[in-house]
Amino acid sequence: MINATTEAQIRARFIEMGIQCNQEIPLTVDEMRTLHEHKLPPGESPKCLLACVYRKANWLDDQGMFVSDSVRAIIETDYKDEPEKQNNVKQLFEQCSKVNEEKVSDGTKGCDRSALLFECLTQNAPKGRTVSQGGPGLLLLKGPPIFSHIVYF
Repeated sequence: MINATTEAQIRARFIEMGIQCNQEIPLTVDEMRTLHEHKLPPGESPKCLLACVYRKANWLDDQGMFVSDSVRAIIETDYKDEPEKQNNVKQLFEQCSKVNEEKVSDGTKGCDRSALLFECLTQNAPKGRTVSQGGPGLLLLKGPPIFSHIVYF
């Protein structure tokens, strides 16, 4: 759950969730670097790390499904004074809610669906910043660069 009101608090919370998940599901330095470049590394661990972070952020339920209502509520709160950003972010997540219709091989684990969500967000987030500037998600994002579009749009 995200209990933060300022951008700095939100960043700190997502960094904390990412660190917690990396302790449970350790990634190599190369895998973390690849995620930072907004690419999904091969293998199960990166997908499951995403699922862990998404669950901690209340984006994924215990059945491994993307929880669009929860995300919508977060967006409405975090972007209440920025209606254009709020609308853009809502549209992005509505577009990516289709991941719940996809068949996955890991059942309720959520790793495969999290990978699908990651790919959808990556492909459909507004472009315009380089990875060194924080990546594409930061056009809309309130989150740390390493988890920018991974966890929080």
